[in-house]
Amino acid sequence: MTKKEKAIAIVKECDAWGFVTIAAGVFLESSASMQAQAAGWDEDDPSKAIDFTAYPYWITTDDGQKPIGVDGANDTDLLNIIPLDNKHCISLDNGVTFSDADDLTDDQLTRLWDVIVAYMDDNTREAVHAELAPCSKRDFLRRYLELAADDLII
Repeated sequence: MTKKEKAIAIVKECDAWGFVTIAAGVFLESSASMQAQAAGWDEDDPSKAIDFTAYPYWITTDDGQKPIGVDGANDTDLLNIIPLDNKHCISLDNGVTFSDADDLTDDQLTRLWDVIVAYMDDNTREAVHAELAPCSKRDFLRRYLELAADDLII
């Protein structure tokens, strides 16, 4: 299934249920769902001031990030957060967007490598090390994401 096909399915499910889980801690919610939730929020909640009628859908997270308005299945923000099929991805922004190893720049890999490694599953990391070392950081991450049981969310 392509990202576009997945986005269409996600929007249809959101239409049916009012919300759908896109990835761990990341959701697509309908405008009506957001309006209903906002009615119960405290007046000092910063998201209370958002006009949830401005978009038909909203990307939300379970860590309190500001909701992002989405026009529909073709919306770039929605497409960017949908994980790629058949392999796991890495997120450098707590699950808001997902990439594969080849999408990261050399600078990102160099600057963030120690953090990336710290978030890896120990057993999977050791299996990749035993299989590939020595190798490039990109090759290591690529293989790790192939073997990992879950996306790598930092």
